[in-house]
Amino acid sequence: MKPWFAGLKVRWTAYNDDQRGTAAVEFALVVGFLVMIMINITDLAIYAYQSIQVATAAQVGAHAGWTACNSSNLWPATANCPKLDSVVLGGVQSTSLGTSITESSLPSEGYYCVTTDQTLVAVSTLVTTGSPSGAPSTCSGATPPSGKTWSNGSAAPGEYLTVNAQYSYAPIFAAASVASLLPSTISKSTWARVE
Repeated sequence: MKPWFAGLKVRWTAYNDDQRGTAAVEFALVVGFLVMIMINITDLAIYAYQSIQVATAAQVGAHAGWTACNSSNLWPATANCPKLDSVVLGGVQSTSLGTSITESSLPSEGYYCVTTDQTLVAVSTLVTTGSPSGAPSTCSGATPPSGKTWSNGSAAPGEYLTVNAQYSYAPIFAAASVASLLPSTISKSTWARVE
């Protein structure tokens, strides 16, 4: 009498030699892998594009505010230019993302000095009368951040208008994309020197 597993070797050899359908299985595995790569590339590209649009929106908003209030009797614009907020918001929302971009805060003004690595550092805020709140007459009168020096210590601090824009990002393929790990709110700020 033959053992029950004697025919198993014959069946296994026949199954192992049968190659029908392997190309379809390999194709499905490769296409699935390529689709996952394309989904991630698409979502990351959209995130990068929208991030650039938010930065552009902040720049356009700051320029619009500077253009609308470009008069010495209107500075500080946050106190003396009544149309500043609406003009800045219109500029912020003029990019391709439209009204889905918002201002994360109202435009603000302050005095800033520039370090040797071209970083703006706030040295004073602006009060409503237009006079600086404790602003030094030169940048050398302010303390630079640790390990930095002013690019021109004898220069007076510049008055800057700050605009902050933000956009809520939602990945198209949230369940399958690494873009869902990125911050869902894209925030960008820009500064425009007004004086």
